[in-house]
Amino acid sequence: MRPSPDPRRSTRPTAGPWAAAALLIASAIAPHARAQDAPAAGAPPAVERMDVIVVNVEVWVTDKKDIPIRGLAASDFEILEDGKPVPITNFSEIRTEPAAAPRPYATKTIAPT
Repeated sequence: MRPSPDPRRSTRPTAGPWAAAALLIASAIAPHARAQDAPAAGAPPAVERMDVIVVNVEVWVTDKKDIPIRGLAASDFEILEDGKPVPITNFSEIRTEPAAAPRPYATKTIAPT
């Protein structure tokens, strides 16, 4: 007959000496890794600044009758700076419809009764 297990003892397998060594090494390395990530005392925070110049060029393309030409792409245009071509990085077509004529007010006169 087998003796009943002692409830105070764990029945889980132990990890062994390799796990203890790995835990010891990890605990020794972790404080150094965190110390390298933190900025030095009194040092200004690292900030990177960049100047970007964006030039918006709005064009209205119409035919001889002032009717808008639709469906143009960036490849249909050329922009020059000091006589040299500049790449078009952003391009979009904005379609606007002419404003509808306002409805006239009623002009019918109603005779008093």
